[in-house]
Amino acid sequence: MPVEIVVPQVGEAVAEIILLHWFKREGDPVRQGETLFEVDTDKAVVEVEAFCDGAVSRILVPAGSAVVPQQAVALLATTEELAATQPIGSPNAFQGPAALAANPAPLARRAAPTGTNARSALASPKARRLAKELGIDLTTVVGKGVGGLITAEDVQRAATAQAEPVARDPVPMAQPANSKLRRAIAIRTQASQQTVPHFYLMVDADMTEAQRLRFYCREQLGWERAPTYTDLMVRACALAVSNLPEVNVAYTDVGLTRRTTIDIGIAVSVDDGLLVPVLVECDRLSLREISSEVRRLAEQARAGRLLLTSGPHKSLVVSNLGMYGVDAFAAIIDMPDPMILAMGRVAERVVSVNGQPMVRPMCTLVLSVDHRALDGVQGARFLTRVKAYLEHATELVDTVT
Repeated sequence: MPVEIVVPQVGEAVAEIILLHWFKREGDPVRQGETLFEVDTDKAVVEVEAFCDGAVSRILVPAGSAVVPQQAVALLATTEELAATQPIGSPNAFQGPAALAANPAPLARRAAPTGTNARSALASPKARRLAKELGIDLTTVVGKGVGGLITAEDVQRAATAQAEPVARDPVPMAQPANSKLRRAIAIRTQASQQTVPHFYLMVDADMTEAQRLRFYCREQLGWERAPTYTDLMVRACALAVSNLPEVNVAYTDVGLTRRTTIDIGIAVSVDDGLLVPVLVECDRLSLREISSEVRRLAEQARAGRLLLTSGPHKSLVVSNLGMYGVDAFAAIIDMPDPMILAMGRVAERVVSVNGQPMVRPMCTLVLSVDHRALDGVQGARFLTRVKAYLEHATELVDTVT
């Protein structure tokens, strides 16, 4: 019998999920890993992939509907089921997704959408969200993107064109309503500050070796792009957690939950707030793999198209504001994580080295810790280990001898 396709668990504090768009129709063939549909959450547009080969036998929930995690939204006929419905040797016997694509079932033989529905389907997810917030009818917007795709810029132009002329005398302007992402951030940060007993640890790290490693990777190892300070920090944190597994925990009402994997979140600034994509099993990645993955996840986050790769729990989050000239800051923990590490800018300072004043590139690290999960000594051991990895940076890349 057909298997159910369900909405995945997309986070603990998601207040609303909308099934935004179907990429498949009833009767369409499906390969494992292909995107079936996408949902619009408080934080991002999440694509949901097929977990096996087969064909869409029935769509239970149309696009635009509100859904909840674990709700069945479609039925998928597996390749085994489809093959069993035809006699062996029959010209119509199922031979896999490729054969079904070449000889579509009657349900798949549908004319492409036309008229206003087609135009709405050619809008990007970001354009749909913006149109909903601004009250713009997408059927009235002319898309200037590739193939007539309606972009967020097209929606903004339409909103500007529809706006009434500004009065000559200045009048107080009402603030725009908070986006779903901004509301979710407000809820989570307020809950964290009110319920999580934070304590803070701070150290200064000498980044001389880290700077040399960045140059070495680009000039000697031939990397197209040198690792960023964020990349080095993620690698240092992954190794530190691996060496100190006692810090890889989360507090719950029934006790501490010990994690079996090391997953590290990266704070990424987007247009209307902050997202935290996650590097899964980060300790298994090399520095080069981390550098590539951080860049890919950041680009997906800013485009509003993060893929669902893991649950909400993480070992910690790394937040870097150094590129904005910030020397140091204390970040708010992303529940239920036990820690968040804030990184300031790398700047030259006069410091004492072997009793002599010297100019060195220094960086201030501030670790925010959940005191329910970890004590000061555990947090201090972790932060000291991170500092040691940064100051002996050759240990961060396996190929350096």
